[in-house]
Amino acid sequence: HFSYSLMLKWGISNDTQRKWKPYILGWAQYAQSMKQFGTHHHPSHVLNNDTSLPPISEFCYLDHLQDYQRLYDMGLYPIEDSKSDLQGLVVTVAPNVEMSNIVANHISKRLGGAHRLTTMNDLSPSFMDVACNPGQGVVCSVTIEDGFKKVRALVKDFASYITVVLFNCNQLELSFPNEKEQKMNAGILSGWKATRCARVVELSSTTTSFNTIDFDDADVTIIPSDEYENLLMQLQKCNVVDDRPGLLVFFPTIPGCGKSSCTANIVPEISDAAMNRPIVVHEGDKVKGKFWSITKKSRRDSYAGIHIVDKNAPANAWGVIGEICASTKALAVPVVLDRLALRTTHVDGSRMPDGTFNANKSHDYPFSLLFLAVCMTRVLDRPAGSHAGQLDLRTKRPCLIVIKFFSFYRHITADKFVSSVSESLKSTGALVSPSPIIFQFFNTDRDVDSVPDEIADVLVEALRCQVCIVPLCVYVY
Repeated sequence: HFSYSLMLKWGISNDTQRKWKPYILGWAQYAQSMKQFGTHHHPSHVLNNDTSLPPISEFCYLDHLQDYQRLYDMGLYPIEDSKSDLQGLVVTVAPNVEMSNIVANHISKRLGGAHRLTTMNDLSPSFMDVACNPGQGVVCSVTIEDGFKKVRALVKDFASYITVVLFNCNQLELSFPNEKEQKMNAGILSGWKATRCARVVELSSTTTSFNTIDFDDADVTIIPSDEYENLLMQLQKCNVVDDRPGLLVFFPTIPGCGKSSCTANIVPEISDAAMNRPIVVHEGDKVKGKFWSITKKSRRDSYAGIHIVDKNAPANAWGVIGEICASTKALAVPVVLDRLALRTTHVDGSRMPDGTFNANKSHDYPFSLLFLAVCMTRVLDRPAGSHAGQLDLRTKRPCLIVIKFFSFYRHITADKFVSSVSESLKSTGALVSPSPIIFQFFNTDRDVDSVPDEIADVLVEALRCQVCIVPLCVYVY
């Protein structure tokens, strides 16, 4: 996953990525084996009877890399760069390891050679970000007593990409003759069945003999064909997946800037230039639930899509946006204000909660005071109850909410604004547009150099008051 993010960041072409993928996967397999089993269990030391390499670590990984290179050249890591028909995670659960492996191997084989895991140790959000890519699905085999904790932890963000297959779990008495053990595993099994994911499927076999460990030669007829084929049909994805990199367009600005008006009718305007890509506008004021999690899921469902985020994205959201872009092959495209609105505002001093003035603090903001005043005016011009996000005349202190958003950009100057956005995104491995989209806010014939002193004094005082506000008390709109 780390290597994949770096290749995206460096702009490596898809063809070159495919050439490197077998080598990188082989190196990961080598390192995992060395970490899990130690030097004496690895094929390299069987071949040359060498036990001199210490366990792999940051101090000797280059020695191991040289060892891996030799093995790779010998063809001992023939990992093909092929895509299966699976997207997401399938967990096969059975009373014992043999049963679980048989079913998992069958599913992997029938879905075009999906990746296999025999432990849940590696399951994590970053792991799932890769597994949710088209054709990068994983089949993991576990036993009932391994428990569902790891899978449950992933359901919150990846429920629609997780399938639990319970095999022969209605015959617990055959595997757990001890009454106490039987009762414990029955409770764990109930937890598996209650897992809220895309599907929980129960399969049974017509035989209870699983003495062989040669899972590749196991007879698929141990599973009733109707149940099995129906499961595969649900898991199978179309072989032709449009996995072209897409776009994630977002607005690092504040309420009242006009982004909703800009995106309201944008789909028909850009559809001809979209190159047969789906166009999705995510309206922050209308999405129920965690906005960025829902946006990320939408990106997974449409990698080649153009996703436009109609939501204010202050500095604390840039890392999340970058992570979404890195994990779903999206080019991050910020929409920034024109040079007349993107002007540094410098404020001297801060106002303490007890009213005293502290002259020692100074703070900068990337937007002009006139831009802030116009955004407030637009919010106040909204009739009560007219705004989907409830930021209108019905809202208590609507201007204070705009001030709070303005304050989220504290300590960023106008000349560093674009680079700050870009660097924050790139730190997550995201690929960022070489230049942002410029959003025209002011007419060029307007005087934007100053605002009336009375207005400026009020706005500056409001910003001073926000400096000493306890972070937990900040209202997030």
